[in-house]
Amino acid sequence: MSISHHPDDATLMSFAAGTLSEPFAIVIASHLEMCGHCRETNRSLAMLGGAVLEGAAPEELSAGAVASLLARLDEPVPVNGHRIVKGQLPDGSARGHAFPEALTRLLGGGLDAIKWRHVVPGVEDRLIKFPNRRGVHTLRFLRAIPGKELPEHAHSGSELTLVLHGALRDGGHLLGPGDVSDMDDEGTHSPVVEGAETCVCVFANEGASRFKQLKFRVLQKLIGI
Repeated sequence: MSISHHPDDATLMSFAAGTLSEPFAIVIASHLEMCGHCRETNRSLAMLGGAVLEGAAPEELSAGAVASLLARLDEPVPVNGHRIVKGQLPDGSARGHAFPEALTRLLGGGLDAIKWRHVVPGVEDRLIKFPNRRGVHTLRFLRAIPGKELPEHAHSGSELTLVLHGALRDGGHLLGPGDVSDMDDEGTHSPVVEGAETCVCVFANEGASRFKQLKFRVLQKLIGI
């Protein structure tokens, strides 16, 4: 299955500018490793940003400010003990649909390195929290068996989903490996695992999901789904 669902242009622009929070940057970096189309878009956006900076009016800076700025240009951003550079791709970005290096660095390995937690029958997850000045953003790995429908929910903020293995049907869209769903806080959805393979996805979230069913709201309070 070829990649046919991509992040919004605004999300790619934020990634190129280095303004995405860590979990969202990790998901986008992982998608870019898998998607040549978006790698080219990211490269163009980075070049455009450089051209804008070159055309900006110069400002007087003290010697100390210049030294501080130069020191920070190559400074990697810490992500749960691992270090990546926002807006940059790790080595090996042309490996097709192999497990993304951005996630390998975070987990210390591939899918086998994930310590799964049972959530409900047929569904397991692994949650990683990223506190920042905008609150707590999360990165969640999810593994679900074929035919499993995830509970209907809305979002408190943006949600960025990347399919790593298998297939997920979300409304009228069928998402396969490398495909991205880029959602805001409007509307609800209940994705379904499609096909004969277990589906593995990674989600970046700005806020907690808002479940429609009471039992899942209770589970959310008890175990943090």
